[in-house]
Amino acid sequence: MYQRSVCLLLAILGLDCAAAADYPASIRNTKGDQFQLRNNVYGLKPLSLGVDSSVLRCAGKFSIYTVDKVTDTETYITFISVNDPFGNDTCPAGAPKAWEGSQYSLPNTTYSLINYKTSGIAYGALIVPFKFHLGNDKKLSASSTIAPYLGIRWRGLQYLGAEATPIFSAGLGLVPVSDAASGKTETKAAFSTAIGVTVSSIKSMDFNAGFLFGKDFVNRAERGTDAAVNKPWISVWVGISK
Repeated sequence: MYQRSVCLLLAILGLDCAAAADYPASIRNTKGDQFQLRNNVYGLKPLSLGVDSSVLRCAGKFSIYTVDKVTDTETYITFISVNDPFGNDTCPAGAPKAWEGSQYSLPNTTYSLINYKTSGIAYGALIVPFKFHLGNDKKLSASSTIAPYLGIRWRGLQYLGAEATPIFSAGLGLVPVSDAASGKTETKAAFSTAIGVTVSSIKSMDFNAGFLFGKDFVNRAERGTDAAVNKPWISVWVGISK
């Protein structure tokens, strides 16, 4: 599902990488996502007018915030909910707590040490490397299907170093259609749909895996003698996008 794996797959299949580049993607874009702290954080500098910015604030574990802006030196965040800190080993005794709805800044050197979970909307170009078509034919095909997808980043597996994203895909896609008479395979436009889940590694965004169940709709004239094209399919993959 990432751009490098997309281009590699399309190159193998003799297709242009620009077909996938037309789709916007949320990879490495956290704007609008929600973050949940996994540890206490001290050093939050309030940005509200009339507030003493020299008095640093604290936010406890499980507090939820969004990232507003990142500069070369600071990260700006706004809290959605703030929990009391667990103990005084991170936040000094008597340190004021951050407030919900207020914006704060943190030095990037401090923010880089924060442990958090993330949730939000994911989107981009869905690339299906292989399809196993169900039905009597049991056809296995290398697929160049490209279609837009929408999903939700789920916090559940992030403590294991992985991120699961339930996804739904529907839209104009490109699918391979075989001609039994000539033995040639051509890429045809189709309405492609799929549901499933993808898993990526927080340690390396170059690793990804997934499971999909879907169906492609190709009109009779385009699919010719390839009856398997319109049958439901499943796809399972584990790979590295380098």
